Amino acid sequence: MNTALPLVSIVIPAYNCAGTVATTIESCLAQTWPNLEVVVVNDGSTDGTRGELARFEPRIRVVDQKNAGLAAARNAGVAVARGEFIALMDADDLMLPERIAVQAAVLAADPRCVLVSTDFTAFSGVHGEVECSHIASYYQAWNRQGGAPSIYPESLALGGDSPVVRCGEVLENLVWGNFVHPPTTMIRASALAAAGPFDVGLRYSCDYDAFCRIAALGRFAYIDAPLLRYRISPTQMSSTVRLGHLPLETIRVLERIAAAHPALYGRKRELFDLRIAESLIDAAGQIGSFDRHRSLALLWQGVRIRRVPRMAARSLVHIVLPRGVVVALKSVRNALVGT
Repeated sequence: MNTALPLVSIVIPAYNCAGTVATTIESCLAQTWPNLEVVVVNDGSTDGTRGELARFEPRIRVVDQKNAGLAAARNAGVAVARGEFIALMDADDLMLPERIAVQAAVLAADPRCVLVSTDFTAFSGVHGEVECSHIASYYQAWNRQGGAPSIYPESLALGGDSPVVRCGEVLENLVWGNFVHPPTTMIRASALAAAGPFDVGLRYSCDYDAFCRIAALGRFAYIDAPLLRYRISPTQMSSTVRLGHLPLETIRVLERIAAAHPALYGRKRELFDLRIAESLIDAAGQIGSFDRHRSLALLWQGVRIRRVPRMAARSLVHIVLPRGVVVALKSVRNALVGT
């Protein structure tokens, strides 16, 4: 271990991921950065995850806890991490070997920077590589703001053959929604401590909420190169049916930003209203035929705040038509797009 370099702690929440966690850990241990520790939080797994983790001890540190969710697992890992920098990671993705070294170089080069993230590819265990740059496909807020040059207006030179790095103040940009992919992030431990823990009351938006609080403390940087391979899987959180939980949690995050930063809310009140209206209408469409009464109430609440005609019409279709008809229409649309 080279103690002349800052220690980086890689924190991995792990829940029922026996089929993927070993390759994830191997990608972490294969980093070119010599001074790191890997902390894996076994969040009450009931499959063979604990046995897979045991194979890597003592090269990794394992924290065992009862199942408490993503936010609690992240908090448990951060609590025992000893590094100056904390790198978040998920238990089914893969790091490229240079990820930690490049991100540590960014934080060392700009003391004002509190968090650095990267682009990422997408792959499937069945189909292989799906997309070589997945951030624009994954985050709507990324496209709505014009991508990296608009979100991160300044350049940061690392020298040599280093990838393009951009940086800037992003709290205002985050009002549009999250665009920082959690398992690509490296954060100063001091910034995480100052921002406070991940909110265990936010099942789907704990990362977004934390990033907003961290963004109030300093600049974010973005490495315009894919340093993570993101695994597409039908069982992961990002692809499960949320029945309105995600957009409703988004409203909670937006309300927190507005309360914590009244000057920002005053300047961008129309944007806050738009995002809250969109989230209400989105939730209405997701709940759809499962609870028509509540869906209509959410839809009406959203359009009263701000009219978003196309989005409202799409949600109304989900509410009025039987779910089987909606699924059939989606299948037809996907088939036509694929031709």
